Amino acid sequence: SESLTQQKTNMRAALGRMVDVDIAEETTNLAKYSVLSQASASMLAQANANTDLALMLLR
Repeated sequence: SESLTQQKTNMRAALGRMVDVDIAEETTNLAKYSVLSQASASMLAQANANTDLALMLLR
């Protein structure tokens, strides 16, 4: 009985650590993809600005 209680305690602790790791990993991924998304939007805006400038020069 005591052994089963200890096993349950150990399993709960292990599960808690796995969940904590998953949350940390997903938080890191969210930050990474947020930065990539912002960089992509900035590059697209710059490309559009360059195209507009080229068209103005041709007029």
